[in-house]
Amino acid sequence: MFVAAFLVRFLAFRFYDDHFDHLSSAVQMLGGELPVRDFADLGRPLKYAISAVVQAVGGPNLLGEALLISTLLATGTALTAWAAARATNSTALGMFAALLVVGIFSREYGYPKIVLPALGIWLAWRYVESPSRQRLLALSVLTVAAFLIRYDYGFYLAVTSGVAIAGRRWSDGPVAVARAVVGYSLVGLLLVSPYLTYLFAVGGFDAARGRGHRASAPRCE
Repeated sequence: MFVAAFLVRFLAFRFYDDHFDHLSSAVQMLGGELPVRDFADLGRPLKYAISAVVQAVGGPNLLGEALLISTLLATGTALTAWAAARATNSTALGMFAALLVVGIFSREYGYPKIVLPALGIWLAWRYVESPSRQRLLALSVLTVAAFLIRYDYGFYLAVTSGVAIAGRRWSDGPVAVARAVVGYSLVGLLLVSPYLTYLFAVGGFDAARGRGHRASAPRCE
């Protein structure tokens, strides 16, 4: 399913105008500019950074972006097949769910909507099956990554993960629940704190909501 989804998405890849919204920001980052401080940021710094890294490695072309996004979309599709098959105990239904993901043919620049929920379900399921610090850490890392790709994605994943963690630990008593949820939250806050510090330093929480940081210019009287 991964290979099939990759081939379908890559061979039919299209760059819509909206795709260049974050690609142009990625190019600005390659030139030394930073979100919020130098250009308006709608709360997607990691999305810009990912595309900037691809451009830095693969050169100033669109092939690397197409390969990356096709891979991420295929990953989300394959994980959807896995989750649906596990939930229903039916490989056929798992494949059907994956075909639905391919069939909606989401816009390529919206790849986080496909891959982040699928990764979140996979990591949460792994924790529920066998709780460990490593799996709790993985959930925290993904939550912060989702937050930095778009703020609301992080919120959705935090709520989902919190419910999964609390539900798994419920039979162990309130202390175990609190310890696991607090541990998950503290790791997430620790990981996101450098970004929050940066926002504060550049003037930023209002700018990060979309107003941007604008350099002052002389007025024409």
